[in-house]
Amino acid sequence: TNISFAVPDRVEAQLSVYNVQGKLVKRLLNEPLAGGFKQITWDGRDSKGNKAGSGVYFYRLKAGNKTLIRKAILLK
Repeated sequence: TNISFAVPDRVEAQLSVYNVQGKLVKRLLNEPLAGGFKQITWDGRDSKGNKAGSGVYFYRLKAGNKTLIRKAILLK
């Protein structure tokens, strides 16, 4: 699953995937980013390397003082 976004300037960013119960599945990004278009890939695995089950997940992007939450569906 590819997650694409753009940031206008250098910013501290955090991108995390959560299950429908709100539990953290995996943190994909936690670092400063230069401005521009970005694409981060989630391989469908949790933070321990186990395959996540098919279903609905949410990803949250925090970049500076802005937060974006979107739904993703993982199909196998």
